[in-house]
Amino acid sequence: MSAKAKAAFSMLAPYFQVRRFPAGSVLWREGDPANIVVAVDEGHVRIFRQLPDGNSAAMYLFGPGELFGFLPFLDGRPYLATAVAMDNVRARTMSRQGLFQALQENPEVALPLFSFLGRRLRDAFDRIELLSARGTLPRVAAALVALLPLDAKENAAVVFLPAASGEFARSLGISPESFSRAVTGLVDAGVIRRLGRGRFQVLDVQSLRKIGSPSRL
Repeated sequence: MSAKAKAAFSMLAPYFQVRRFPAGSVLWREGDPANIVVAVDEGHVRIFRQLPDGNSAAMYLFGPGELFGFLPFLDGRPYLATAVAMDNVRARTMSRQGLFQALQENPEVALPLFSFLGRRLRDAFDRIELLSARGTLPRVAAALVALLPLDAKENAAVVFLPAASGEFARSLGISPESFSRAVTGLVDAGVIRRLGRGRFQVLDVQSLRKIGSPSRL
């Protein structure tokens, strides 16, 4: 997030309320009326859409420091996807009324806020390109990048899966077997190291980001 965007969200801080969502709880369902925007402080939230065949398609995995839910929040139309807490989540939420009040009281917040939304829209197109890839390796790499702590060092970061590996794999729209093979590929390439159940050390953050980037496809 740019310095201007951080300043904008700092001005919005008084309009947020702290909320907790237990693991497995639904923040909203696809088709629900938009009523909150969420900034995650702790935990992870999975965003997915239900497919006609009964399966789900993962769209995003949001973690600490990320803010989401803005598009339907702004245009007033229903949410386009379902949001579920993958582990215990501590977040700050703001209502549409709170946002409109903030914009009225602090008009200068509008430009950096919309700049942030523009970048998020570009990220959405990148995500669509990534999810359309044939291989599972980019999906798994991108998911592990999303789990990196905010203060991660280049070659000493540890990530923790927010759910059992099988459930985590399904949240990415892949089978547990495919997830395991992708992890093994990353281990064999020297990019990550297994530390135990659901724990990995990232040995090469730059390579992991490159593998998970849509630009490599």
